[in-house]
Amino acid sequence: MTNEDFLIQGPVGQLEVMITRPKGIEKSVTGIICHPHPLHGGTMNNKVVTTLAKALDELGLKTVRFNFRGVGKSQGRYDNGVGEVEDLKAVLRWVEHHWSQDDIWLAGFSFGAYISAKVAYDQKVAQLISVAPPVFYEGFASLTQMASPWLIVQGDQDEVVPFEQVKAFVNQISSPVEFVVMSGASHFFHGRLIELRELLVRNLA
Repeated sequence: MTNEDFLIQGPVGQLEVMITRPKGIEKSVTGIICHPHPLHGGTMNNKVVTTLAKALDELGLKTVRFNFRGVGKSQGRYDNGVGEVEDLKAVLRWVEHHWSQDDIWLAGFSFGAYISAKVAYDQKVAQLISVAPPVFYEGFASLTQMASPWLIVQGDQDEVVPFEQVKAFVNQISSPVEFVVMSGASHFFHGRLIELRELLVRNLA
């Protein structure tokens, strides 16, 4: 796969973007991936985020990772999830302008799972992928009727997002959802990233 790193215009300044294109046959699908919490070291180079990118690359997708405002080369400051939703919408508009015929997949890890789910709730996409979604966030309770097909992956030994809370949230979802549990996996999937990638490929193929 090949990578391109550059800046695009965001709501409060420039956003740092990384595009990865597969070496083989490229499908007319672009996956946009959101990183974990900016105030806890989350960036587009997070290992779970790059694992998501590798999985989508294996499936023949272009992937777009980006840094939320205030992270890396992206301008602005953390905005409690409100501005970060607008950041993702800006990246989505950029993708739709450049690859207007592509289906869009949105993916996110932890905080990024919340942001991508918020946007997918308002704008239907071809696929939503949430890894370790922080369902205890206040806004998550309103996302139980998702128009987009939804894959949720959760470790049952997650020390940040309690497994039982995610399970209870999934049971409240009235729209189509696939819930995959990784036995023994922690929040950051330490020692399990290859397995996570294989699981994603298997469930999204």
